[in-house]
Amino acid sequence: MSAALSEDAAVIGVDRLDVRVEDRRWTWADENRSAIEAHWAELVRHRPRLFNGQVLIAQRPVIAGGLYRTTYFPVDYASFVSWRDFGWPDRNVVNGFAMAALRGADGAYVAGIMGAHTANAGAIYFAAGTPDLGDVLPDGRLDLPGSVVRELEEETGVAEREVTLAPSWHVVVDGCRMALMREAVSPLPAAALAARIDAFIAADPGAELAGTRIIRSPADIDEAQMPAFMGLYLRAVFGNGR
Repeated sequence: MSAALSEDAAVIGVDRLDVRVEDRRWTWADENRSAIEAHWAELVRHRPRLFNGQVLIAQRPVIAGGLYRTTYFPVDYASFVSWRDFGWPDRNVVNGFAMAALRGADGAYVAGIMGAHTANAGAIYFAAGTPDLGDVLPDGRLDLPGSVVRELEEETGVAEREVTLAPSWHVVVDGCRMALMREAVSPLPAAALAARIDAFIAADPGAELAGTRIIRSPADIDEAQMPAFMGLYLRAVFGNGR
């Protein structure tokens, strides 16, 4: 699962997000429609529960002075996942998604293991989702803070009122992937938090997750199953003594 970090990998702290959504065509997808359709057909053959809905991807953002600023636009999921699986051939756009870096009261993190029916089966990372049109506010802004807490509750059963959200973010840049991490701290120690999430998963036949993984130090980083940006983020926060 894990891929080598891009040469432009970085972890950048920000405290403000300026993200909006516009309607535009994706030239790369239009020019590669036949390859996209063939790739999607093969994916669905192995994972029939995949759904070709609309998601949002971003133009290359500006990250400076504590600000993350960019514009997102809608694309079909088949195009998005093909772009990812083909090795990010269009470098003018990025997969910019928000993640809840869930942490127990004892300082250990709790990540999820993606279910076998998902497009990222077996991968280990924090609750997250590719932004979609349901995350767009009436004024055209993309509600990434809302996406964080919604995905956290949908995937783990942990509600916003049950955690303390950090006031700032870390943008983890790994080539065409940009994970906007917002720490969410539970009053429960990590083992109790993971047990509660495992029970939530077991009770939901449609759960996205297959289980949890506790990360107490860089020694717990699973290079084989974690995307590279996860290791980059965890090493940064543990290295800072947090």
